[in-house]
Amino acid sequence: MFSCFVFCQQARKDAGRGAVVTGLLRRGVLDVGSPVVAGAQYGRVRKLTGAGGIDKDVIGPSEPFELVGLRGVPNAGDPIQRVATEDRARRVAQAREARATAARLDALASDADGRTFELEHTHAPVGARGKQAVNQMRKKSKLRYASLFCNHRTGDWSTDG
Repeated sequence: MFSCFVFCQQARKDAGRGAVVTGLLRRGVLDVGSPVVAGAQYGRVRKLTGAGGIDKDVIGPSEPFELVGLRGVPNAGDPIQRVATEDRARRVAQAREARATAARLDALASDADGRTFELEHTHAPVGARGKQAVNQMRKKSKLRYASLFCNHRTGDWSTDG
């Protein structure tokens, strides 16, 4: 089914070229015009740039490259695979997107078991031990701030020099 295999090392949206994917080909060959799937994105390879910024028609194994032609920006670490047709690439990308959406919704449903979370809950200390820790940090920061104005040799606490 897949005749080449690579992981997306970096992906970005370039103003003039669209989605640009950087990768290192592991297996097979990748050529201009072939339909590819990268994570939940798909497209046809419009341009391949090899090492040193040289435009290439074909990339072989263990060659670094930049690929232009995907419809969206994939995530770093997503597999890039060449498929037979662009229709097949579209169907594979849609199936991956549906799976990712279902996994996200399942994760949200399992977290929501009657509890509500707010931003204060994630950063606020819990109970008396938390308040004690906050007070200790506050005292330490005051001591550090005050020690900036102290001349430790003379013991002078003046702020004018």
